[in-house]
Amino acid sequence: MVFTRDFEGGVEAQGERISVKNVPGASPAELVSSHLQRVGMFCGRGLIASVRDSREARLVATNAFYSSEYAKKSQHRLWWPRIRRWAILWGVFMVMTLLIVLSPQSP
Repeated sequence: MVFTRDFEGGVEAQGERISVKNVPGASPAELVSSHLQRVGMFCGRGLIASVRDSREARLVATNAFYSSEYAKKSQHRLWWPRIRRWAILWGVFMVMTLLIVLSPQSP
């Protein structure tokens, strides 16, 4: 899998069967050039690019991406900070609620 993005927010990866690269501020021609260079690198190692324009091919590619280690690691990095933030806010809410409920009532 070869992915090329024109921003730097995503996680990059380089492996035996995956290349994810950020090229922030690149022109469309530079993006295509970077992408084709890395596709060529994989082809040079004997891997064959699968380029098909059908719904089934896009679904196969999507499933392959989401079952890859890259996607699993990226999803963990995406959701873990949100879960942690939610847990902290929930904890603060519970403590405040307990303090209000257990505080002595004024006459």
